[in-house]
Amino acid sequence: MHPPTSGQGLFPRYGGGWMHQFGHVYALQQELLDPSANNWFRAVELWHTARQEGVAMNVSHFTSILRQCVHPGAWAQSLQVLKQMKRENVRPDVVGVGCALAACVEGKHYDEVENIFATFHKTMLLDSVCHLALIRARQESGNAKGAIAAGRQQQADQVPFLPYTYTHLLEACNAEDDAAYAMELVHNMHSEQWAPSQCAMLAIEDLGRRHERLAAFSRPLLSASDKAHGALPSLDASKPARLVVLLSPSGYASPRERHPCSCAVVASTSNRLAKAVLSRRTGVSGVHWRTEEKGLDSLAFATQCSGSAVVTLPGPFESVDQLRAALVAPFKGRRSRCVVWVTTPEAVKRVANSLKELMENNALSGKTVVPAHSRATLMLKSPESREQLKSSLPHRVVHMLTEV
Repeated sequence: MHPPTSGQGLFPRYGGGWMHQFGHVYALQQELLDPSANNWFRAVELWHTARQEGVAMNVSHFTSILRQCVHPGAWAQSLQVLKQMKRENVRPDVVGVGCALAACVEGKHYDEVENIFATFHKTMLLDSVCHLALIRARQESGNAKGAIAAGRQQQADQVPFLPYTYTHLLEACNAEDDAAYAMELVHNMHSEQWAPSQCAMLAIEDLGRRHERLAAFSRPLLSASDKAHGALPSLDASKPARLVVLLSPSGYASPRERHPCSCAVVASTSNRLAKAVLSRRTGVSGVHWRTEEKGLDSLAFATQCSGSAVVTLPGPFESVDQLRAALVAPFKGRRSRCVVWVTTPEAVKRVANSLKELMENNALSGKTVVPAHSRATLMLKSPESREQLKSSLPHRVVHMLTEV
C-alpha cells in the first residue's frame, strides 16, 4: 500500500504540494485573462491546459481568446470557439460576438460575418462594433447597397455610429449615387461633431460633383474638418479602417476624444462626486454616496452642460428588464452622452445581482446599456457604512462601488 501523498485533492499534484498547485492555477488564470496578450495560438493552448487542470471556464476566458483572434484574422479559430461555447452552454457576450465578427472581417470571410450577425442579432442587442463589422464586410465585398441597408438597420436599432461607420457608409453612398442618405449622414456627423476622415471627404466631394445640393449642404462640415488639425488621426486615408483599434480594453474612445462628462473637470477640484464621474471615459461605474441629503445640489455640475443628465430612479425595480428600460431612456435619441443615475439600495434590492454585470460589462442580461462614446455613473445614496450596505446588497456588488 502506498503512503499518502501531500497536497492530494481534485487537481493533479505538483512537486511543491498544494501551495505550488494553487500558484500554478492562479498563474494560469492570470495569463488566460491577460488583456495585453495578442497570440491566439497561445490562448488556445492555455485553454486546453486549463481544462486539464480543472479550471472552471467562463465567458471571460472565451472572450479573451476571441479578442486575440482579431488582429491576425484567425476567423476559423473564432468559429471554433463559438461552437465550443455552444457545446458547453456558455452564452457569448456582446464583446465576444464583436471580436468574432471582426476576426472574420480581417480574414476576408464575409459570408461568416453575415451568418454570425444574423444568429446573434435575434437574441441580443449588438453594439456599434458588431454593426460596423457587417457594414464593412458588405462594403468590401462590393455590396454597397447592402451596406447602406445595414446602416439604416443600425439606426433603427438606435445603436450609435462610430467614425469608421460614417466613412464606409459615405463610400457606399458614393458607389450607389445615394445623395439623400449621404446628406442624412453628413447632418448627423455635423450634429455629433465628428470630423470626417480623408476617405469620407473624398466620397462626399465626389458625390457632391453629381449633386449640387449635397455639395452646398456638406460645405460647412468639410471646412470645419480642415480646421480640426487631425482630431481623429487614426482615420488615415492610406489605411483601411481596422476593427482591431476599436476592440482595445480602453473601449471605443480615441485618446484625444473629448470626455463625455468634460463639464465635471472644473468641479472635480473640490467635488469628489465629479471626480468619480471623471474616473472612466466609457461604460458604467458605481458610487456609494454616503449622504442623508434629499437634494441633488452636489450634482449641479452635471446639469450645467449640454449632453448631460441627472436621472433619479425611484424604483423599486421588480425585474432586470424594468431596470434596463429606465437606464437606457436618457440615451435614446442621443439626447445625452453623460448620465448620472441616482437611486437607493432599497430601489434596486430585487435586481441587485445584475448590478455587477452592469458595472463590469456595461450590460444587463447580455444587452449593452450605455452606448459607445457615452458615460454613466450609478450613484447609490445611503447613509449606511460599507459594511452595513452588505446586509442589503451582495458583497460582490458593494466591493465594486467607490465610497464618497
